[in-house]
Amino acid sequence: MDVSLRPAPDIDPSRLSPPPGPLDRPAQATAQEALSFGAEPEDGAFGTAAGPESGEDIAVCIGGPLGTPVTPSKEEAAERVRELEADAPEADDYPGGSLNPLYWVATAQHRLDLHGAKQALLEAYKAEAAEGSPTTQAIFEAAEREGVQVVVLSDEEYAERYPGTGGVTVGETVYVPVSALESGEGVLEHELVHALLNGSDTLFDETVPLDDRVAEARELFESIGLDADDGERLIRSTEGMNPVDADHVQTYVTGIDIHREQAGLPPLTDAQRDTLYEQAAIRETALGVWRHGVEIGGEEVSLAGLGENDLEFAVKIAQMSEQELADFAAEVEARWNETSLAGEYPLTGDTPLERLQEIRDLVLRLQDEAPLQQYWQ
Repeated sequence: MDVSLRPAPDIDPSRLSPPPGPLDRPAQATAQEALSFGAEPEDGAFGTAAGPESGEDIAVCIGGPLGTPVTPSKEEAAERVRELEADAPEADDYPGGSLNPLYWVATAQHRLDLHGAKQALLEAYKAEAAEGSPTTQAIFEAAEREGVQVVVLSDEEYAERYPGTGGVTVGETVYVPVSALESGEGVLEHELVHALLNGSDTLFDETVPLDDRVAEARELFESIGLDADDGERLIRSTEGMNPVDADHVQTYVTGIDIHREQAGLPPLTDAQRDTLYEQAAIRETALGVWRHGVEIGGEEVSLAGLGENDLEFAVKIAQMSEQELADFAAEVEARWNETSLAGEYPLTGDTPLERLQEIRDLVLRLQDEAPLQQYWQ
C-alpha cells in the first residue's frame, strides 16, 4: 500500500474566498498529506507505518486484532479516521514536552496511521461509488492516470478553511472533508471533474480559436473515457461564459449521467444531451451572478447571501448605506453584463437599485432547476 507522505501543493489565496488561514492545531496533528488516488491497500489495512523500534510495518485494522485484517466499509473507515483525529499525541503527556524524542516518534507514528486510514477511506468510497456507474469508474481511472491528489481533512478543519463549501479543487488537487466521503453524495466525483478540466489552460480561453478548443475538448473527453461529442457540446454551449461557470456545466451534466446509470435509467439521446447542455449553461451562468461576491464594509456580500425571500432581501439591503448599496448594485450589474444573458435579457430599470432588483428576479428564475428535472428521471 502506498503510504508515502507527499505535501499538498500551495494554494493560491486569490482563487478562494476566504483564503485558508493558519491552523490552531500543531502541524504534526493535521495530516494534510495528499493521498495517492490509485493506491490499492491490502485487504483491511488502514495503512502501514514503521514501528518506532522494530522498523516493521504495523497494520491498523478494524474488526479484529492485528494480523487478521478485514476489508473496512466506508462507514468503518470514516469512524477509524475520526478515532485517530481525536487521539493525536499531546506534548504535555511526555516529560520534557515537545522536546522529548518519544513525543516525536509518537507524532510521526500517528501521522502515518492517520494518512493510511484516510487512504483506506478513499479506497472504500471509490469501490462503492463506482458500482453500477461506468462514468464514475472512468473519472476515477482518469484521475489516477493524471496524478490528481486528494486531501481529506477533518470536518472541523475543512469548515474552518473552506466554510460554506462541500469540496474545493485548486488546480489538480481536491480537498474534501471526511463527511463528504462518508455520505456518498458525489462530492468527490464533482471535484475530480473540475480537477481533470483544470489540466487544460486553454479549454475556456476565448483568445484561442473555437475550433481549436473544440478539438482539444473532444480529445480530453475521449482520454477521460467520456463521450467526445460531449466535449464539443461543452465548449459550444459555454461560449462567452466565465470559466468557473463553464466548468460547472460539465459537473452538472456528469452528475445526471452518474445518477441515471446508478438508477438503471437509459442514456439520454443526442438531442436530449444537446438541450441539456444548453439549459445547464443558462442555469450555471445565472448561478455565477447569484453567487458573485462583492466586498462591502469588509465583508463579502452576494445576491445569494441576501436570500431568496423578498422580505429578507429588502431588510438586508436597507441595512446598507447609500454608498454601499450603490457599490454593490454596480458590481452585480457589471458581472451580469459580462454574461451572454445580458444581451438576451436587457435591463430596463432607471436606477441602480431597480436594475439590481431586475437582475435578482432574472437569476432567481433562470437558476430554477425545474426545467432540468426531466433529465434526472
